[in-house]
Amino acid sequence: LLSNTSGTLTFTGLTTNGGTGASLTGSNGGATFNFSGVSISSAANAGLVATGGGTINVTGATNTIASTTGTALNVANTSIGVNGLTFRSISVTGNNTSPANGIILNATGANGLKVTGNGGACTSATPTCTGGTIQGTGSHGVALTNVSNIEFNLFSIHNTGDHGIFGDGVNNFTLRDSYIFDFGNTAGAAVSEDAMHFESTNTANTAAGHGLTGTVII
Repeated sequence: LLSNTSGTLTFTGLTTNGGTGASLTGSNGGATFNFSGVSISSAANAGLVATGGGTINVTGATNTIASTTGTALNVANTSIGVNGLTFRSISVTGNNTSPANGIILNATGANGLKVTGNGGACTSATPTCTGGTIQGTGSHGVALTNVSNIEFNLFSIHNTGDHGIFGDGVNNFTLRDSYIFDFGNTAGAAVSEDAMHFESTNTANTAAGHGLTGTVII
């Protein structure tokens, strides 16, 4: 799906396997894409990419993405619609270099992403983590820039090159029943590498601490 400049396109039962993802990377400025029943297994390729503008919704209780060295979810300069992006699980098994990030959200508007999980526990003792696991990324496990309403449940992040979750301009954030460990690869205290790191690169906002605003539940 490369270039749909207008209209609404609805896809039910989007299933890929064998290393194929789904891509909305053309000129989609006036289009709305509605997905449900998503099951993407993209291996070394990106899972779901929406970087061409327009609006995207993913609804339903069973949506999943799994990749190895490809970024599982990348939505940038594209609005998340009023129905949001809902996934039961998002997983990445990287090789400590690729992908750079497991999830990328950048300039997605007022609506957000929810990873629900499917019950069970996500602790060091019981790391079932049915919301998925992001591991082996070259940089941040999850990279969030100018986004709103982000929620992870029963979600694990570990063995990341930099921060587990990095946020710059995040409004309303929830991390519930989740487990982040073994983040960062720099020895000593020269560089801060954190489980979660929020900051603002907007110089007008930095002093006010606007890396993370709104309602925060952890």
